[in-house]
Amino acid sequence: MKTTARDFRIFRSECERLVKSWGLTGWNIRCEHGTGSVACRAQYTCDISNRVLWLRLSCDWDVVPMRALLIEAARHEVAHGVLGPLDCLNENRFVTRDEHNAAVHEVVHHLVRLLP
Repeated sequence: MKTTARDFRIFRSECERLVKSWGLTGWNIRCEHGTGSVACRAQYTCDISNRVLWLRLSCDWDVVPMRALLIEAARHEVAHGVLGPLDCLNENRFVTRDEHNAAVHEVVHHLVRLLP
């Protein structure tokens, strides 16, 4: 199944709402609609050194892209964005203790604001 421009608007709108609601600040958030694997309805990519998060809705889905699924995909990718600092550092071969601590605390601060 193919996602449409309307599907992307739903995905992007939910991403933007969550980024604001969850206080995901200090990042340049970019939403894209592009090609991807059918096994991957949406994905996120992180560039920690430039503080950029890409949230991408795949054009090809394995099911009909209903609104609830688009919102779920956005929620999933923005959650990856919250974990972005840890995920990006994990990909590096060498990380200083200070970089690790800063990334962990960034995620902890998000969770403290979000959780009751």
